[in-house]
Amino acid sequence: MVSILANIKEDGTKPTHLSNKSMLDYKVMKKYLSYLIQEELVKQLDGKIYITEKGREFLEEYKRLRNLIQFSTNKTA
Repeated sequence: MVSILANIKEDGTKPTHLSNKSMLDYKVMKKYLSYLIQEELVKQLDGKIYITEKGREFLEEYKRLRNLIQFSTNKTA
């Protein structure tokens, strides 16, 4: 799901392009997209997918936590 969020352009992305960019089967991506819409991380308007402010915040927090985990792992190695 992070891959989907990370691949949405600021001016929106068509679902087929998003599927390709995220390297997900279209049907699988649609299931994830349904969940992301339900959780208000993305919205769909005029045939395009847009990331919401909540989605941007989630993505930034994910990146922050991933970097923290990588830093901790490198520190103990």
